[in-house]
Amino acid sequence: MTELRVELPVVFREMGFIRQSVSSSSRKTSAGAEYSLSRFVIELKQFMQSDQNLHSDQQFRMEAAVIENTKNPKKSVFIPRDISCGFGEGSYYQAILLQRQ
Repeated sequence: MTELRVELPVVFREMGFIRQSVSSSSRKTSAGAEYSLSRFVIELKQFMQSDQNLHSDQQFRMEAAVIENTKNPKKSVFIPRDISCGFGEGSYYQAILLQRQ
């Protein structure tokens, strides 16, 4: 078995590039339509808790950030426990992992 690992800040940047290219190719571009970190956190948390991920043979999981990477936006992302609140208790994560067979 091998484990694929990608750092979350890199995933966020790539998602921003993807969203930017999709929005620029459609003619409905609007000011302030860039992909925000808060949008990324919500979509990531929703995906991680989705039935599609939870019931998959190959589940994605997040790797908790080591102490020196917390609060460094170049190395980790803060994910609140309750995304409807957006602040308060939560954890810093540094990567997303996929175990492949």
